[in-house]
Amino acid sequence: MGHQPAQGNEIAWVVNQQRLWAQRHGIELAPSGDRYAIPAEALMAELHPRTRAELEEGAGHELNRLHHLRSSSCLAVNVFEPWREDPAPLASVLDGGLAFDSLEFESKQPTGLPGTAPHLDVLFRGTGPTLGIECKFLEMYSVADNQFSDSYFDHAGLWSQIPQARELALRIASGDETFHWLAAAQLLKHAPGLSVNQLVGFRLLLVWYRVDGPTADAITREIERFASAVKDIGFTALTYQELVGSLKSLPEPRPGYFAYLADRHDLG
Repeated sequence: MGHQPAQGNEIAWVVNQQRLWAQRHGIELAPSGDRYAIPAEALMAELHPRTRAELEEGAGHELNRLHHLRSSSCLAVNVFEPWREDPAPLASVLDGGLAFDSLEFESKQPTGLPGTAPHLDVLFRGTGPTLGIECKFLEMYSVADNQFSDSYFDHAGLWSQIPQARELALRIASGDETFHWLAAAQLLKHAPGLSVNQLVGFRLLLVWYRVDGPTADAITREIERFASAVKDIGFTALTYQELVGSLKSLPEPRPGYFAYLADRHDLG
């Protein structure tokens, strides 16, 4: 995608690269300039019917936002959906100790608390522990909103299997520990739902889009601090760049997959 942006300009720079990609391929943008005029042109291929249904049923209305230039769901779908029919090979890249036989988007993990249940962007199931994935694109370059409602701490049993996660959540809620870039509260809210619903255990993975520079370096330090505090939820993180680089050790799930990701999302 060319030269890297100055600190603080990451979002505008990446959005502009998306516009340039559209221009190169004769793809029209909406008059607002913030989304593709024809939603299907934002995607590598037509959505699988199950993917469409999952996105439509999710609380975030992600199906209606896939064609936005800043859509995190669009990036996640382009990277992960081609593996939908056979996700097993991904286990060697995402976590060599797991086995996958199914993939779903916008997976609901209810905690029993009032309100909307946490939704995981991608969930892999198999014969062993489940892998939940939170996917982040340009939202990594905006200040995170790390808030908890009191209800998260009113039910002691909610965190009974993950006390380190609860302790960090309490420190964030009280202001004793802060994360400027990392949406640590969102990640922690996924943990009780996974703990309650996945009887054979779980692991949580953050996949995020790195734009090299001081902000990305600061994000990396926050991720490392978060991971060291919550070893009981099996948390790890990968950049999309690292993920796609590792995926190249596997056969393409569909022809042109890697070339598309390199051209469209600068994931060469």
